[in-house]
Amino acid sequence: ILTDNGRATGIEAEIRDPQSGKAVAKMTVRAKVVVAAAGAVQTPLLFLRSGLANGSGQVGKNFACHPSTMIVAEFDGEVFTWRGAMLGVYVDEFEHPDKGGFVLEGGGAGPIELGMSTEPGTGAAYLDFMSRSKNYASCVSLIHDHNVGQVSLVDGKKQIDYAVADSDFPAMKAAFKAAARIYFAAGAKRVFLPTVDKRVIESEAEIDAVIDAIENNPFALRMVSYHPQGTMRMGADPAKSVVGPYGETHDVQALYVSDASLFPTSIIVNPQESVYAISNYIADHIIEDKKGYFT
Repeated sequence: ILTDNGRATGIEAEIRDPQSGKAVAKMTVRAKVVVAAAGAVQTPLLFLRSGLANGSGQVGKNFACHPSTMIVAEFDGEVFTWRGAMLGVYVDEFEHPDKGGFVLEGGGAGPIELGMSTEPGTGAAYLDFMSRSKNYASCVSLIHDHNVGQVSLVDGKKQIDYAVADSDFPAMKAAFKAAARIYFAAGAKRVFLPTVDKRVIESEAEIDAVIDAIENNPFALRMVSYHPQGTMRMGADPAKSVVGPYGETHDVQALYVSDASLFPTSIIVNPQESVYAISNYIADHIIEDKKGYFT
């Protein structure tokens, strides 16, 4: 990002050969307003490489990513969980932090994904597990994680540091329990948990004991991440945030951010529509041109 006298004036980029890493071309774009919208990972990296807008020390901080797991249940009859609408069922009863701080979404995983989401065993045990895949149902859990991670540059390379906070882990276990109870109420024979070691719940009476024994260890759980957020926190206080209420950086004029990195805290659901909304809000402010950037 190029600047002049405290104001963004454009961007400069290198195009590199993907094999050798050598620069093969350069590009410079001049602009009256610059908007970064590269997402919660690449936007802070762009700012860190440019050495800009980090007077607060918050660039790259406050990373959240919706750590997610898949709970699998086996039924007597055929389910074919991979047919029909993907993620066509949604449970928001536990969305508020006072009620658990998690949501459940109907899965849509195929046989391979089902085998990756739990511990199916090896050899004959694996073949047996996969042979019953048409009888499995699955759901995804999302928790409202707090912004405990960080995106940074280490020796010029991207580094993401994140672990599920001990304060967030109870929500993850509560999601396991809720999913298991839903499945047993629907007639499931057993429920497979998303752990590295094989943990199977054979009846509703076992739910609490089996799940309570799971520890918050990233090497013990099979987790994925869907929605990176944070890292360029929006706020009114320049000492605690990177951008102001309209998406413009506190430190550099005419430099805006417009993506999920703005969120001061994570939102528990897919942030797509929220990103649309905040981007329209920021665009409207830029168009109004109250600071005269286009005059």
